[in-house]
Amino acid sequence: MKTLFDTNTLVAALVETHPHHPRAWPWLIKAKQKDVIGLMGTHSLAEIYSTLPKLPIHPKISPSLAERLILEDIIRIFRPLCLTKTIISRFCTFWQPTTSRAVRLMTL
Repeated sequence: MKTLFDTNTLVAALVETHPHHPRAWPWLIKAKQKDVIGLMGTHSLAEIYSTLPKLPIHPKISPSLAERLILEDIIRIFRPLCLTKTIISRFCTFWQPTTSRAVRLMTL
């Protein structure tokens, strides 16, 4: 099953102290173990790199650690996907206000 992971889910999976880590982490593991095909928007790479050092956590995540997490834990597991108009339309149809904001996943 192909599964699109958004930036919030990936950040939550990477940061153990994130309130949604317990829900996001198992999905990262599923992608790592190839139980699902992990996809992510290419824009998420920049968003993750920008977000991690700004999180209100201690110790802070340095830009170099953010880069390492992306290279070692994201790029190796997830396939970057350029979000086309069709994919965005499907995502918007899928994404309803009642959907859990903790883990935002869409089966493609």
